[in-house]
Amino acid sequence: MKHDILNTTVLCIVGILINFAGNLLASALGIPLFLDAIGTMLAAAVGGYLPGTIVGLGTNLITGILDVTQLSYGFLNIMIAILTVFFADRNCFEKFWKALLTVPAYVAVCAVVSAVVAWLLEEDAAVDIFSHLLSETEDKGISVLITFCILKLLPPRIHALFCPPQEVAVISQEKPFSRLQSLRTRLILMLGTGTLLIAGTVTGVSFYQFRETTISEHARFAECLTDLMAAEMDAEKIDEYIELGTESEEYREIKKSFSLFMSSYPDVKFLYVYRMLEDGIQVVFDMDVPEIPGDLPGTLLSYDESFRSILPDLLAGKEVTHTISSDEYGYMLTIYKPVYNQAGKCQCYACIDFSMNILAMYNRTFIARVVTMFLGFVFLIFAVGLRILETKIILPVNHMAYCAGTFAYDSEEERAQNVERIRRLNIHTGDEIENLYRAFLKTTEDSMQYVDSLRKAEIQVSQISETAYRDALTGVKNKGAYNNMRTTLQQEIERGFAEFAIVMADLNHLKQVNDEFGHKKGDIYITGACHMICTVYQHSPVYRVGGDEFIIVLTGQDYRDRRKLFAEITQKFAETDSNVSAEPWERFSAAFGMAEYSSISNETVEQVFNRADKQMYDNKIRMKKNRTV
Repeated sequence: MKHDILNTTVLCIVGILINFAGNLLASALGIPLFLDAIGTMLAAAVGGYLPGTIVGLGTNLITGILDVTQLSYGFLNIMIAILTVFFADRNCFEKFWKALLTVPAYVAVCAVVSAVVAWLLEEDAAVDIFSHLLSETEDKGISVLITFCILKLLPPRIHALFCPPQEVAVISQEKPFSRLQSLRTRLILMLGTGTLLIAGTVTGVSFYQFRETTISEHARFAECLTDLMAAEMDAEKIDEYIELGTESEEYREIKKSFSLFMSSYPDVKFLYVYRMLEDGIQVVFDMDVPEIPGDLPGTLLSYDESFRSILPDLLAGKEVTHTISSDEYGYMLTIYKPVYNQAGKCQCYACIDFSMNILAMYNRTFIARVVTMFLGFVFLIFAVGLRILETKIILPVNHMAYCAGTFAYDSEEERAQNVERIRRLNIHTGDEIENLYRAFLKTTEDSMQYVDSLRKAEIQVSQISETAYRDALTGVKNKGAYNNMRTTLQQEIERGFAEFAIVMADLNHLKQVNDEFGHKKGDIYITGACHMICTVYQHSPVYRVGGDEFIIVLTGQDYRDRRKLFAEITQKFAETDSNVSAEPWERFSAAFGMAEYSSISNETVEQVFNRADKQMYDNKIRMKKNRTV
């Protein structure tokens, strides 16, 4: 881990130096390019997201000391790092023509991002996207070319310092066994979601605070300005101002002062003095603005919707807090300052309007700076968190999963290799993952010892089981083996994979042979009949489930040939039964019945067996009647 941190640090320092060297070279040669992304591309291509993010953001942080605007372009360098990792993972820097194909993607992303940032910062009010595309094509084309050449010249051992070992690369490409979402995906989603939530919350709170502060600051500034306006006027002469207007020398002087106020404070959109009357607004002063001449003194204006909420207070001559309204003159922040005469009566209101569009521009510029700068740190935090997740959690867990998934149990040597492979992981994370690894190693060692013992026991058990499920007389499987097969068939039915038929065979005349010729001849009769059945159904298991009863389970090829084989077995037994030259214990006779499983009727194994048994019984009755006749 310490070695990895040292390598990453060296790579980041080299990357930042290359960025500055490219920028200085372009300046020295007088080339209108930046070339400050070459180090970012190299760090990202060699080391991944974390070094690329650090180099991209670090370059802009250092240049931001001299030019704070550069901080807002840190996000652009991070986008370059992300694109580079994406292309490097797909071996786009292995061939020159592949590297050239990446240039349009760099150009498109960088042109759009730089144009948006410039527009948000009001650096380029009329964004010319084509000029951005042109400059980015030259810049990123040269940067990609230089990056490709340096990567080709780097010795393999340099790549090996940052590339994962071969086993790790294999693990990363392994398909999951059976899961909807990997632990890596979940942890990355949690990390990304948490980072974005924090970033969004901080940005939202910052924006809200800045907006409220901007409005409050403008309101305080306007209050000071309206105080100056009130000081310029004589409250006792408001009627005179209205009556004489510009004919009065004093009125003209006051208006000059108001004009000076407006020219000194460009954020002021409108400046005016109104007297509030029951039947409307009477103009005292109304300063001209471009394209909108001020109303003449004494003009009576009607109240619009923006006055509705504060009109009672205005008519009463009370102090009114600032208001925000939207009308034909635009979206405005308005400050009202009452002007009182010596008797304490409100004579008029000195008013100032700030355009909320201007305030919105301030807010937009602020949020643009915050977001573009903060996004860089967000990606840095995400990249650091991702590296910790990969090295401390994901990689150790995947190592253990990979080793467990490749366990081999066939030989004692392979089982020993399983344990040795786990030991070689040598995971030292100092946390629960290491505890899990130790427990996994101990469990693996114990399991392999248990498997060794189990293998030996299985050999003995298999020998015993083979004997236990065989019929001692005929050598075919017995009723216990059939019960196991019946369970297996029922499971296949439940999974929807069943395709089988059951043949039921019941020997005739066995009691007669036993009674007349002895049980030894009866055994010959049973084994001979069983041999005939096995000869016909040579690809299907035969079970002796009673003294004279046999069951054959047809699957595979025998199932497909079931009707032909059933006709053949019936014919063979009929021929031996009719052979009068043979000994009685060699004239084999049996009644057969066959039933096929049907998925349409949704029946069980037992129901299929019962149908086969019934058909066999019906055939047995028919055979007895024919013999009697």
